[in-house]
Amino acid sequence: MSQNLTVHLTVQKLTDSLNGWIWKTTYFGDLIDPVIKDYTLHEGDTRNGIYVLDEGDGIKLLNYVFGDKMFCVFSYKRTMLTSSYELVGENLIFEVTSGNKINRKKKHVRNFSVDFLQGVIFTRNQ
Repeated sequence: MSQNLTVHLTVQKLTDSLNGWIWKTTYFGDLIDPVIKDYTLHEGDTRNGIYVLDEGDGIKLLNYVFGDKMFCVFSYKRTMLTSSYELVGENLIFEVTSGNKINRKKKHVRNFSVDFLQGVIFTRNQ
């Protein structure tokens, strides 16, 4: 099933003494009420490209920056999720995938399905 949504990302430098940014994503669609994901992104071990996305409810996701791309891999219950943000010119490309284990561990390898893909190209509002 495919659904088109309008997605807004607000990134704003925090004004307090913390090194970080407001990282707020809002999803709009004909079939849903607006969904708001209101996080903060903080500097972690920036020498090693690590940032922390704080969901505000005790959940903190580690993000790793390589060049112009930031990656996060985590699990929720039995679901594996990946997310990435990539700066390409003036656009920020955001992708999320998720899936579940589809077989037992064999020779130290586990396979996961890809059941969900979300892709957004953010453009800067002037």
